[in-house]
Amino acid sequence: MFSSGSDLPYVYTGSENMKLAVNSLPGIEENEIISLGFKAGLNGSYTLSFSGAESFGESVNIYLRDLKNDLLTNLKNTYTYNFDYSAEDNEFRFELIFSGCYRYR
Repeated sequence: MFSSGSDLPYVYTGSENMKLAVNSLPGIEENEIISLGFKAGLNGSYTLSFSGAESFGESVNIYLRDLKNDLLTNLKNTYTYNFDYSAEDNEFRFELIFSGCYRYR
């Protein structure tokens, strides 16, 4: 389900070989790390918005790691992340990190 417009941004999980717009996981393991890709046709400032983190319960922490800027954001406290993007950026500059899950299913 990726946009056919080359300038439009898109976010996905997966790897270089398999990019998933929708990724349903059977369960989350303790300290699960999921690569998050971002691609856009234009350089500029972008915002990632998150919702639903509260559905994981109080013991589960969810973080967004920006590997380029070496920043870690707690998505249970902050629902948006602003960043500057350049076409030269690594597509997989982000990670979603789930901790405190204890085999959340």
